[in-house]
Amino acid sequence: MLDRISKCISCESTDIQYYADHIILKIPIYICQNCKLYITGKSQKELNEILENFYKNEYWDKNRDSGLTDLHDDPYSIGRKKLFLSQFKYMQNFLKKNSKILEIGSGHGETLIEFDKLSFHVTGIEPDAKNVKHLSKILKNSRIIQTSVEEFKTDEKYDLIWMSHIFEHLSDPISFLNNIKKNMNKDCILFIEVPSVTKKNDYRKFRSAPHAYNYSSTALQNLLKKTDYKIISCDHFGSPKKINGLINKIFKTLLKKDFYKYYPKMRLTPETGEDIRIIVQNIK
Repeated sequence: MLDRISKCISCESTDIQYYADHIILKIPIYICQNCKLYITGKSQKELNEILENFYKNEYWDKNRDSGLTDLHDDPYSIGRKKLFLSQFKYMQNFLKKNSKILEIGSGHGETLIEFDKLSFHVTGIEPDAKNVKHLSKILKNSRIIQTSVEEFKTDEKYDLIWMSHIFEHLSDPISFLNNIKKNMNKDCILFIEVPSVTKKNDYRKFRSAPHAYNYSSTALQNLLKKTDYKIISCDHFGSPKKINGLINKIFKTLLKKDFYKYYPKMRLTPETGEDIRIIVQNIK
């Protein structure tokens, strides 16, 4: 059944088995049985062609047709703002007001807008022309550039590189991790959040979303260590239950602060967390 790579890009195991056909992309998904990396497609060339066509012609237009608005008051945008708030709390110790930040894959722009409101100067890159045109009109402190991560070229160096639910879309993550080093200052931090494949009975990301790879924390850390990054922290996060929301609301009303440190998301176990959040630093 296997007709693609001979070994896993993360752990180099050759024990790679067929999992299912991708519902949207119509190509197979395979699993490395050692590190649980989920691999989409039979070859990188095949995957590149399919993903390029998908993002160019369908992805954001479908989201707009589903109710995405330029007011950023739709459910998707509200969810992304909540995610940013939790991520910002997680990253706060690494942020300074003069931090030079690069966001890769700005999408509809919620992260850029929220950073902008906090007076951070962020450069965002995003291939979708409509998103870029809209964000260019409303950003005050930050800027957005229309380009893909593969085509992005600059001599600028940054203190923080931010990737929220983008890394899993890269068809050649090793090349990216090596190439982006030229844009990193000496103490630059790389922040990545991706969906986790470890959550029990969770098929929401494996078969429907247009991801090149789906990661376990083991697979993601292997890949980062392999490309000479030091792991500073790695945690699993997910949405709170109603009881957690109630506890947090009462606590915040009484003491004016959140009960859960990274609310409105919560740090969970690998078995219950929906996403992997990781902070790394280049060691070479």
